[in-house]
Amino acid sequence: DLADALTAEVARPFNLAEGPFLRVALWRTGPDEHVLLLVLHHAAADGWSVGVLLREAAALYAGHALPPLGLTVYDWAQAVRQRDTAADVAFWRDWLADAVPPRLPMQERGGPGLVRRGLPAGLADAARALRVTPFVLGAAAWAAVLARRADAPDLLLGTVLAGRDHPETEAFVGMLVQTLPLRLDLRDDPVGETLAARMMAALEVAHAHRGAPFDAIVGAGGQAGAGADALLPHLVVLQNQPWPSGGLPGLVAEEVV
Repeated sequence: DLADALTAEVARPFNLAEGPFLRVALWRTGPDEHVLLLVLHHAAADGWSVGVLLREAAALYAGHALPPLGLTVYDWAQAVRQRDTAADVAFWRDWLADAVPPRLPMQERGGPGLVRRGLPAGLADAARALRVTPFVLGAAAWAAVLARRADAPDLLLGTVLAGRDHPETEAFVGMLVQTLPLRLDLRDDPVGETLAARMMAALEVAHAHRGAPFDAIVGAGGQAGAGADALLPHLVVLQNQPWPSGGLPGLVAEEVV
């Protein structure tokens, strides 16, 4: 059936040596009903890119030409490679010198996994009262729980940035996200405004030194060659990338997967 076909197509591995990194499939499920599946490898596109693809598909379907890119992904990648990252790498080497990645007790691990949660009702109001964003407050709460569960009051936690600091990059389809460590001192069990301020400070530190490539950060943390999850086994991420609205002209479209 359709569900099995979708599952099989999503599970089919990519050939990373030859590509392609995008697969498209279309099923006709009725006289006027179809299901379109886009399967992207994360090496070629991040969550933001999906919104870009959908907007461009809608524009082309409506007969509009796509505006030219003033800057290409290749240009951006070349510029990133040419950055002088020595100062940022040196910072992370000092900052992470004695950091210990938190490990949950064996009975609570359950192997690698992804937990998705909507933002709780009232979080925005509570964050506004503390003069921080909902992400800062939510991440701070998660940090407090993780620190207690893992018995790691000097907490090392990861997050990601969109990596689209310039307006030209907002139209890119590519893997631009940056993974960064957050280090928080929670030994005095801070709560409320103090806890939120610690998370805000950690985010500001990470943002200020985001120029270092992630593999260099992993190496600076003493985990070179061990993989990203050796340094940052826990990530907290806010999925708020922009999605297109309005659908396709003459069609009613809805997300099914």
